[in-house]
Amino acid sequence: MGIRDYFENDSLCLIEWPEMGQGCLPQVDVNIYIDLVRGGRKVSIEAISDKGINALKSLDQKLAG
Repeated sequence: MGIRDYFENDSLCLIEWPEMGQGCLPQVDVNIYIDLVRGGRKVSIEAISDKGINALKSLDQKLAG
């Protein structure tokens, strides 16, 4: 499996510290923020593109159903 396989249209690739790959990585579709809160964690998800919006809608439907 090569690096291009990670970025196929039907794949999900999560990258920690994407700024380290700036200029080599495709455009961001979704940002995920993880913050420490009172010994736990708070997760925020932000869609950046139409593809990201559709992915989050699909995830929401799967979690609801």
